Amino acid sequence: MSGLASLCYEVVWSRALAMTIGSSFQSFGLILLTFLAGIAGGSAVASGTLAPRRLLTTSGLTAGGLVFFAAAPFGVDSGAGVYALVCLAFLLPIGVIALGAAQQQKRAMAGPLRPELPAL
Repeated sequence: MSGLASLCYEVVWSRALAMTIGSSFQSFGLILLTFLAGIAGGSAVASGTLAPRRLLTTSGLTAGGLVFFAAAPFGVDSGAGVYALVCLAFLLPIGVIALGAAQQQKRAMAGPLRPELPAL
């Protein structure tokens, strides 16, 4: 999901930058460099500041916050109803994925369902 969103942002920024400085390999290289530096920087900050138990919650809340910022142009142009529908359309899959991951994490931390019997 985040890969699709980042690819969409990359395409939008490359088209916006093409209108500003022209469509060239330099403008695409600048966008790609910024995108990869953002991934590396976010990973470095997250790995150094977040505990492994809170990583799922923090990344879910961050993704939800980014949805509200990314969908803001829909609210400005089309009104609050369209903004709410766009936010809901993007937040629903994030919530479902986060709940599924949380359940899987709880199962992994609980250990095996049956105790292991010693071999004879």
